[in-house]
Amino acid sequence: MIKLMISTLILIISMGLPACAKDGEEFTKSIMLYKNGKIDEAIKITKSLADKNDIKAIYNMGVFSFLGIGMDKNYEAAFNYFKLAADLGSMDAQYNLGEMYYHGFGTKQNYEESAKLTKNLAEKGDKEGIYHLGMLLKKGSVYPRDVNKAILLIQEASDKNSAQASYALGKMYQEGDDVAKDYNQAIKYFQKAAELGQLKAYGKLAYLYEKGLGVEKNHNQAKILRSKARQAELSKDSEIIRGITN
Repeated sequence: MIKLMISTLILIISMGLPACAKDGEEFTKSIMLYKNGKIDEAIKITKSLADKNDIKAIYNMGVFSFLGIGMDKNYEAAFNYFKLAADLGSMDAQYNLGEMYYHGFGTKQNYEESAKLTKNLAEKGDKEGIYHLGMLLKKGSVYPRDVNKAILLIQEASDKNSAQASYALGKMYQEGDDVAKDYNQAIKYFQKAAELGQLKAYGKLAYLYEKGLGVEKNHNQAKILRSKARQAELSKDSEIIRGITN
């Protein structure tokens, strides 16, 4: 249930307007400072807005705390920020909160609470929520195992351009896990996952090119792909949660 979606921090989903125009200007300023590498100044403004209950600022403080941007990593603080933002309606915060419950970051590991948040996101059409619900049904760890429904959900998430779902399908076809082994399909989904930013998919593609499985054997291409795959090891925490919002 890895997620994330970022190898470097990116600005992704808008989550509602700030409380007033002045705060909106301040929030925009904090994002520009962040993008320009002025992290301390960005955090100062973001913290001030979070103290005023600005949902986007609260969420971003959670990201800063979780990833240790401009401060020491603090999973407990990140959990509290995401919990507050989630209670205020942030879907991104709900996603991150579900991941933290699942992995036990900043809180006691709680698969049931993680599953509850995942199901809620899936019902709202969130692609990663749909993917994670599919994986829960596949594993049968919280809900009764239902392979057919699980595959449909994972496929739906991939169709919505979920990098995680595409990567999972690639692995399933490569290993013959609950589907017939099919290297051509594995290549297809690993390529899609890589294009969507899932760097681990490059490692899988490298192996398939090296062995000539589902594709013509090509050691040079495998070497190039392995180089890209190594970048996935640079920041594993950044794969777990969603990043900064603008």
